[in-house]
Amino acid sequence: MTSQHADQQAEGPYRPDPSYGRRALSTRGYVAAVVVPVLIAAGLFGLVVWNYDDSDIQGSTAPLLVSSWRSGQPAGAEQIIGVLEKGEGDCPVLRSADGLASVAWPAGYAARVSAGGTLTVYDPDNDAAVRAGQEVRATGSLVEVAGSEYAGRPCAPGSGGLLAIQSEVQVVG
Repeated sequence: MTSQHADQQAEGPYRPDPSYGRRALSTRGYVAAVVVPVLIAAGLFGLVVWNYDDSDIQGSTAPLLVSSWRSGQPAGAEQIIGVLEKGEGDCPVLRSADGLASVAWPAGYAARVSAGGTLTVYDPDNDAAVRAGQEVRATGSLVEVAGSEYAGRPCAPGSGGLLAIQSEVQVVG
């Protein structure tokens, strides 16, 4: 066998692949493949935490008068307009030109007072519907407390009437 023939056999199809046993990435490449996604995830987590307002979450449940009215049911025609305030015992009340009025909110609503003392009323989807200081507009009816479902409940006046919201709650401004 000549040396030329031996060289041709070594270059033939049986020659080992020169990349066999080599790594696809260098050490720096492997480190980057692990570190870069971790840094991206940490950055995104930081953005979420930075933009997160936990004042709505932390705090305590506030008492709230809730009616059985649900969206789609017949509603009263009384205009209900006022600014939400935190009344006695953290009860949500509306302040209008006529003074303070107790309010019964539609079914599914809830209220919380944040750690900072801000009253927020939440809709059935647990989204903030209105915060203290915001003006509320709705329709509903005036309900005499005596003999009603509200008699003796927290936030209900001892006598007189209260406003029962029987529409979607709208915040003005």
